[in-house]
Parts: sequence; structure tokens; C-alpha cells
Amino acid sequence: MSTESSMPNAGYSLTLVNAWGVHEFWSVNGNDAATATKPNIMYTTNSIHLFSGPRDVIGTLKTMNSKDPEILFATLSPVEMQANMLRIGSWIMTCVGGLVSLTIIGAVIGIPLILGGWYLRKKVKHQQEKINAAYQQFCQENGVLLRAA
Repeated sequence: MSTESSMPNAGYSLTLVNAWGVHEFWSVNGNDAATATKPNIMYTTNSIHLFSGPRDVIGTLKTMNSKDPEILFATLSPVEMQANMLRIGSWIMTCVGGLVSLTIIGAVIGIPLILGGWYLRKKVKHQQEKINAAYQQFCQENGVLLRAA
């Protein structure tokens, strides 16, 4: 009597993400782990952050190696999330500064909070404009067709 299964060994694929954001694709043929092959490694670390310069944005968009506008714009989504969080934080700073400034003693702390919140909003808006301009420049130079929303 045989203990082997009548089902074919189709194999499977395994995707791992290490601490550096590197996606490792392993494929195993059948049930034998000794036949594991590592066909490729895809570096998908997103190096764009809110205070990146235009060269960083264009370089990261080039590494995506795609002309699909959705894929390219998806690389900028962490930047949008960071900008939204900082914008909310700046409004909280401004509101808390206004409330603390209602007393004369609290004005020593409140006025710098108001000014800090205003400066943070201004800086975030300026950086977003620079990143969007770099995205538009990359799309124009590489023939990426942007669709209207």
C-alpha cells in the first residue's frame, strides 16, 4: 500500500519582506524544500518622504519602471498621508495655542504654539507643491498620460 497522494505536486510561491523593505520571492516545486529557487528580489522600499527634494521624487518614480499613472501616484500616497497628519497636527497646535493664550501667563506658551502651527502648515503646503511639480515633470518627460478625475 502506497502512502503517496494522488494529487499532483503543484508547488507554491512564498513572498517575504525583510526589515529593509525588500520583497523576496521564493518558489518551491512540489513538496521538496530542497528544490527552492529564488528567482528575483524586488526592492520596493519607498524612499520618498514629505521633505524629499524633486530629485528624490523623480529617482523613486524611475525605479518603479512603469508608465501607469496609478502605480506612479501610489508611490506618492505615503507622502499624502504624512502631509495630512502634519496638517492635522498643525491645526491642533494652533487651537491649543489659542486656548492657552487666553490667560496672560499662558500667552508665553500659546503664542509660540500658534506661530509653530502656522509655520508647519506653510512648510507642508510648500513641500507638497514641490513634490507634485516633480511628479508632473516626470510624467511629461516620460510620456505618462494623466487622466482627468
